[in-house]
Amino acid sequence: MEISIITVTKNRKDILLRKLESIQNQSLEKSRFELILLDNNSTDGTKEALENLNYGYKIKIINTDKDLPVTEARNLCAQAAKGKYLYLSDDDCILAKNTLEKHLSAQKSQKAAYLGEIEFIDEESHLWRPLAKYWYLNGANSSFPKKAFDEVGGFCKELRQYGLEDLLLGYELKKIGLPFKVLADAPVKHIGPAPLAGKDLSKAFSAGQNTVIVTNKYPELSFRLGVSGWLLAIKKLLYLTPLQLITKRFNKNFDYEKVYLMGVLEQKQMMHYKEEESA
Repeated sequence: MEISIITVTKNRKDILLRKLESIQNQSLEKSRFELILLDNNSTDGTKEALENLNYGYKIKIINTDKDLPVTEARNLCAQAAKGKYLYLSDDDCILAKNTLEKHLSAQKSQKAAYLGEIEFIDEESHLWRPLAKYWYLNGANSSFPKKAFDEVGGFCKELRQYGLEDLLLGYELKKIGLPFKVLADAPVKHIGPAPLAGKDLSKAFSAGQNTVIVTNKYPELSFRLGVSGWLLAIKKLLYLTPLQLITKRFNKNFDYEKVYLMGVLEQKQMMHYKEEESA
């Protein structure tokens, strides 16, 4: 087995079936890849739908009876993977016909973290092009050697339900010397908006909490994540004082950024209390 697709799904049966069809139609020979799919305690009939499908490629389905953090769920998929390379592909991402073949061909040419383009499909669509930087690693269209993933210990188990797990993995892959490269002509369609434009503000809050966990582990990432001392002070002024009325007029992602900041501040407070209790 050469490359393993890692997908975690939760209550997205209809979109997932579209995704599985796109995998079925890949130009890469089916004997060369596998899908490791974790159903994270779906309640929308996903399990039954998967049981009734005929797959033309190797697939391993992992079912859970409780909600797992995405970090734990992806780590379980990676542990079950037999491929030399891992390809991260969220359940709401539809692969172009040659996407998997492009990733594998690139990996065989030079081992690296390869980042492909993502077209976000919402009320209107827009194309997101990554740069060859660790903070562009994502769960929608990225591949890397499984050996490198195992070397850094996989996704960080300390992180909460959502946010920063990809960036942190990218940083740790960079620290062991894995290069980052942009992969042209290997796109996916993401059904739904980009994270910052999303309406699920609970994800913004969780991402803010995770930011504190990440920067506590790697303080050098504080500026990159916008939570260094002076940046945090400015954000408090812009989002938590009457100045927010002006900020909201000029920042289309105002709600996300404000709730993200609230998650940061709450997590910092929680960690401060824990430090006082243990002192």
